[in-house]
Amino acid sequence: GGLGGVGGFAKGGPLPDDTSGAAEVEEEAEEDREWEHGGHWDDYINIYGANATASVKVRAGYFKKRRSLNEWNIQELVLWTLGQVVSPKWIFVKNKPLLSKVFLIPIDGMTMEAYKQHRSSLPFLSGLAVKSIDQEAASSTSTESFFCGGVAFSANKNSEFDRLSVLNSLLNCKKKCLKEAQAQYSAKNNNDGPAIKKQRTEQKGSCEKSCGNNESLNDANIDPELPSAEFYLLSRHELESNNFPLHENPECEDFTVLPSPAKETDEGKGKVRLFGVDCEMVSTAEGFELARVTIVDEDHKVVYDELAKPENAITNYNTKFSGITKEMLDPIKKTLKDVQHEIGNLLTQHDILVGHSLENDLKALKLIHMRVLDTSLLYPHARGPPFKLALRVIVQKFLGRAIQVPSQNEGANGGHDSVEDAVAALELAQLKIANGPRFGIGSPTCFELFKILLSHRRSVGIFAKPKAVQRFAHPSSVHAIQCDSDAEVLRKAASSAEHSSIDLSVCHLTSFMDPPSNEKLQALDQGMKELYRRAPRNTLFIITMGQGPMWQVKPLVLEQISIHRNPKKQWTISKDQQLKAAREKAKAGVACFIVKQEAQGKLPRSEDHKEP
Repeated sequence: GGLGGVGGFAKGGPLPDDTSGAAEVEEEAEEDREWEHGGHWDDYINIYGANATASVKVRAGYFKKRRSLNEWNIQELVLWTLGQVVSPKWIFVKNKPLLSKVFLIPIDGMTMEAYKQHRSSLPFLSGLAVKSIDQEAASSTSTESFFCGGVAFSANKNSEFDRLSVLNSLLNCKKKCLKEAQAQYSAKNNNDGPAIKKQRTEQKGSCEKSCGNNESLNDANIDPELPSAEFYLLSRHELESNNFPLHENPECEDFTVLPSPAKETDEGKGKVRLFGVDCEMVSTAEGFELARVTIVDEDHKVVYDELAKPENAITNYNTKFSGITKEMLDPIKKTLKDVQHEIGNLLTQHDILVGHSLENDLKALKLIHMRVLDTSLLYPHARGPPFKLALRVIVQKFLGRAIQVPSQNEGANGGHDSVEDAVAALELAQLKIANGPRFGIGSPTCFELFKILLSHRRSVGIFAKPKAVQRFAHPSSVHAIQCDSDAEVLRKAASSAEHSSIDLSVCHLTSFMDPPSNEKLQALDQGMKELYRRAPRNTLFIITMGQGPMWQVKPLVLEQISIHRNPKKQWTISKDQQLKAAREKAKAGVACFIVKQEAQGKLPRSEDHKEP
């Protein structure tokens, strides 16, 4: 009897050797041989009985030289359980073929520190973790080393600017790691008979076909129901994180806004207009000021292209970058206010503005606009924010042409041509909309976890908010369940656990990305309890926590970016150390591994929730 799942948590730091490891490896290998050479579910039932259960145990010896688990450790457990890779060295799964379902539950924002602080408000979740890894090893080391039964987990891709960064890293396998695991699996099974070898060859070909080549994550038109342009609009959080001008910013007090749209006709109702925007700036005594603005429509035709005289004395025309010269601006009388008035006659608050690092253009225009698409975010840098790809790099890669070439620009002054840049940004946005959320964000060094499992004829599903579903529910054979809240995620996942045959269910919880409240904690605990109750026997739960508290990190990052843009200010060593410490604190998470051993509809006995 007792609580399902031997699983547990271990905080980073050296742990004692796992003395039972060798026996476990041999037992694990024997189970694999039986199962893969003709074993069936009924065979295991006959051997172990109808109430046979699986279990997991984290090997303490693995952490002697490693401080924490990472994304690949989670992926290899999922792939070994549902696919075909070599068994992970850090965890022992007893009776693996009995596992009926896997739930991967990332709880973003709940760091190790936050979990420790709020554990008393999570009686069910913390109760699951108490029946931990290796009680003998735990008793021989400090309580802190095993951290309430938990294993230290740290996501490598953990961005204060992208709330989906950890989920993205969990659902994309590094090609190098995957190939090494598959090679080890093949070597381990090189004595298989002809029938088994033929089956593996077919599955390998299916996997390669599903995963594709280096552009596998950029497949076009893989979903007939692609989201509209409005799906890609920056959220308020994204606008703030990327330093867009906002009303509450004191520096934007004198900024203007576009007018509200006139009363729509029946013909124009629901129509969304996209405009590409690019500005060129010169340096003045007060900083950068507008010198030229270009706006193009959806057909890439120029609808506005004007020069503007800065209010303050020009100190540098930045011709190398702006293409603006003294001769161009000397005869100009038009001011920024004139430009704002003319743009207000052309555009409305309902229109979508498209640009590259558009926050700089809006600041130059002294314009606040909430409906924007930014190609620097639609096509993100591989290293993640705050790094951004240059527009010319993205255009060369996805549009196949060179821009910002001096000899091609008007007057051969060098620098950028705002018409060329505005058209390029708009084309990139249209290309993204036409191909879907995954287009342009794939990595040639990664394979999608969902595609790998589908190639092994496993069913997969994701329960998450709309942006996460749209971004990760590809190909179309992935079960996509959109939810508006964490409570709905857990409620729908519980219903699925009881009634569906999904092998891997990813349940993305995000409410802890903001400071937690008692209501959030209670809702999480009750939702987890109901999901556990309705899950069948031998369901594996993989719970990861991390990526927070970003609200403490983000101000430091924004300050760093601001200082780097202002040569008069200096980023100090103490500030740098403060930022590094905050990021490490935000990355320090916890992972929990539990197999339910009770029958469907049952919960662990209440006394099993009491902590020793």
